[in-house]
Amino acid sequence: VGRAQGSAGKSDCPVCLPGYYASVQEQTSCSQSPAGTFQDASEQTNSKSCPKGYYQNGVGKSGCIKCPEGKYGIGEGQSNCNTVQAGYYQDTKGQISQRPCPRGTYQQNAGKAFCSAALPGQYQSNSNQSSYISCSVGQFNDAEKQAKCRICPEGYYQSSGGQTLCNKCPVGHSKNSQGASSCAGVPAGYFQNEQGQTNKVACPPGRYQSSTKASNCLVCPAGKYQNNKAEHFCSSCNSGQYQDQVQQRGCKDCPIGFFQASTGKTTCSPCAQGYYTGSAKTTSCASAPAGSYQNLAGQDKPALCPKGTFQDSTRKTYCSACPQGYYDERTGSSSCRSCAAGHYQALSGKTSCHKCLPGYYQSSTRKSFCSKCPVGKYAHQEGRTSCSKCGAGSRQ
Repeated sequence: VGRAQGSAGKSDCPVCLPGYYASVQEQTSCSQSPAGTFQDASEQTNSKSCPKGYYQNGVGKSGCIKCPEGKYGIGEGQSNCNTVQAGYYQDTKGQISQRPCPRGTYQQNAGKAFCSAALPGQYQSNSNQSSYISCSVGQFNDAEKQAKCRICPEGYYQSSGGQTLCNKCPVGHSKNSQGASSCAGVPAGYFQNEQGQTNKVACPPGRYQSSTKASNCLVCPAGKYQNNKAEHFCSSCNSGQYQDQVQQRGCKDCPIGFFQASTGKTTCSPCAQGYYTGSAKTTSCASAPAGSYQNLAGQDKPALCPKGTFQDSTRKTYCSACPQGYYDERTGSSSCRSCAAGHYQALSGKTSCHKCLPGYYQSSTRKSFCSKCPVGKYAHQEGRTSCSKCGAGSRQ
């Protein structure tokens, strides 16, 4: 055995060379080692099976070949190597098993010597996988070979999948929770003027914001105010009040002598001549009553008509002098007193009447003169309303 002779009349049998063998006597030729086997020595009676991790797809071979990268040999005597499945790899020759792709990697094809890294924006949480997974909305990954995605922190968001970063919440928005796919617009009465913020900011007193998603608050204009924070409007100053400055928490009362009939005003108006107001925060002025006047604007009270004058109407800027035949010793009169009979007043604006002198009389009231007693009559006292007749034996 181990030899063969194919010719007659020979004195010996040649040995079978490596790759060949003769398992019985009197063989005329050596047998080739079949596929999956080898023979590395001469004069052998059988072939050897290729060990695990090796293969031989030819015949008559003296050795086996290591399974290449991407393949492996699970059993002995293999004529071909096993191909590494998708999700696995083998980066070393002559191996007996395939290796699972670790977490954070994958391999979508069979027969590979390597695994592909999950790229930024991707992940793979399991081993021996044939594909990657894209990060969900509200998540991101900024590195390779990750087994999970990172959550967007507060103040950030990500509305798309498979992203490498999260976006800051824009101005006018905020987010106070993690993993957000969008940010919330701040409501009316609030603002946010910075990016990446977790909370809205209330508009302070004196300011307001009527819109949502605002990056600032608006100043309450003159004539308006806001005493509260987080408001979406400014209130108009009431009648009787005003505000001449912006960004105020309240309104000012109209001072004495001034008024404001409308709301939302920046000034108060002075009471006109003939009018006055004695209190603050008024919506109208009072008329100067009869017996008084006011010739200045913005006054807190009317002026009484002085002695010798009067005013019988309201809302007047002057008093009139008592006319001839009249007088008044009082202040604040709405009418003058009449000179009595026996009296007169030839001038206007006087506080008293004169008695008729002796020899004169006045039988009527409201007169500016006295009459001389006629011939035959006399008046020997002051303030006479008539003259007396002269007696017998006398004359005048």
